[in-house]
Amino acid sequence: MLLGITAITVAFGAIVYGVTRHAVWSMTGTFVLLNVLTIATLQPLAQILLCLMLSSLVAGTHVWQQYPQVSLAVRERRWRKFMTIE
Repeated sequence: MLLGITAITVAFGAIVYGVTRHAVWSMTGTFVLLNVLTIATLQPLAQILLCLMLSSLVAGTHVWQQYPQVSLAVRERRWRKFMTIE
């Protein structure tokens, strides 16, 4: 089941990247879909928590590395710029 979920999310991420050409949008969509499908298919609690924690780690690492740009975009409420910082 998990392999099928992974295949769906990777295909979705590739499509989003092909349409938007923004890696951040693609990765965000992929992680959100992976977490939603993991919860919706009633995977074991440990699996759900692992996916949520790893997604938080990836998002946190991105924000940490790009903090000056991210904080400025958030303060100015420029959400489109926030999602294009790479």
